[in-house]
Amino acid sequence: MAPRSRQSTYAGPALETTTTAPVPLPAGGLLTLTGFGGVATARKRRTASI
Repeated sequence: MAPRSRQSTYAGPALETTTTAPVPLPAGGLLTLTGFGGVATARKRRTASI
C-alpha cells in the first residue's frame, strides 16, 4: 500500500502568528486586579439599579 500524500487542502485565509512582548508579573497582577475590580463595580451598580 502506497503512503498517502499529506498536502493541505485548506483554502481559507493565510494565518499569521505575531509575537507579543511578555508582561512582567507585577504589572500583570495589577492589570488582573484592576479588571476584577471593574467587573465587581459594574455588577454592583447593575444590581443596585434594579
